Amino acid sequence: MRTISYIISLLLLGVAFFLLSEYPNSGRMGLIAGGITTIGFMLNLTSYLSLNSKKEFDK
Repeated sequence: MRTISYIISLLLLGVAFFLLSEYPNSGRMGLIAGGITTIGFMLNLTSYLSLNSKKEFDK
């Protein structure tokens, strides 16, 4: 599950980058890309921290 959430977070960050590069002058797409970036970054951070906490418990 953690690996899937990590992959999804990378896909969300890729989509946000694509939206910003495809529509650089659109305020609406910038807002949508900003929201997607926030969600992707938080998902990436939670999957990373949950992966590290599991490694810490396995020691």
